[in-house]
Amino acid sequence: MIHGPKSLYYYQNKYGRIQFYIKDDSDYELLIHKKYLKSIDDRMVSTENKEYLSQLSLYFEDCPTIHPVLMNTGYNKKSLEELFQFYYYTTKSDMTFQKKTEKFSMELGVVAGLSNTSIKFSGEYDYDYLNQAIFNQSHNVTFGLFLNVVLPRNNERFSIYNELIYTSFNLKSPSNVKNTILYNNTTFKYSYLKVMSMLRYRVPIGKLLGYINVGISNGLAFQETNYFNYGQSVEKIKPITKPRNYEQGYILGLGTNYKKYSFEFRFEKGNGFTQDVATTISTRYYLLLSYKLK
Repeated sequence: MIHGPKSLYYYQNKYGRIQFYIKDDSDYELLIHKKYLKSIDDRMVSTENKEYLSQLSLYFEDCPTIHPVLMNTGYNKKSLEELFQFYYYTTKSDMTFQKKTEKFSMELGVVAGLSNTSIKFSGEYDYDYLNQAIFNQSHNVTFGLFLNVVLPRNNERFSIYNELIYTSFNLKSPSNVKNTILYNNTTFKYSYLKVMSMLRYRVPIGKLLGYINVGISNGLAFQETNYFNYGQSVEKIKPITKPRNYEQGYILGLGTNYKKYSFEFRFEKGNGFTQDVATTISTRYYLLLSYKLK
């Protein structure tokens, strides 16, 4: 982390435990710190072994003014960096190297593509005309914006990927009969604004980056069409008496990235658009192309 007359090193072991080291001549010395539980008066109390403060006090013995700062130094990157910076500033020594603190990076862009939507009904006997109906698959355009927050650790392989997109469907079933009653042209047409929130894992594949997305979707319907024609009447009646405007689902995606372009195949399964005794399951497939603006 810092190199010079007084050097600081950082290490994360295979269990994820973070450790810090100092170097004196050619020897590396572990700064000792441990949190543990201690029994006091039949109570378990959290306490700390802060031996690293004594080690650093001896390490910086040529700088008496560092003691007040040292006593407030925590066992973490930022606090230890500030302590070493204070030492170099006070003693006027030359620091030959300081590793830049790892930061989050953000990618902003646009996304567009095609969606394929299908639905499945289940519920009570009164809804057999929906349960047994065969609806077409709906092919529609989808588009929106994305924000990808890249995490600094693990060679930036993990990121938090978010989208705000427009998506829609137009599902129709031809005439079907229940108890000799004719149900004509059942139609469901919805438009949504959706927030897609995913954890992304990226893996280098030659000059490309392959990635996997796993997450959830939350959609708000702002346009609804929900009707059928009953019997020989041309009157339009709502088959779903309690439509739900808020849909949730889970997402799985597989894609590849080259420079500023990404291509992804995505699967989404949602809880549909009804809170009636009839229930719906929506299934969507997406083919998406995105472009990173910055």
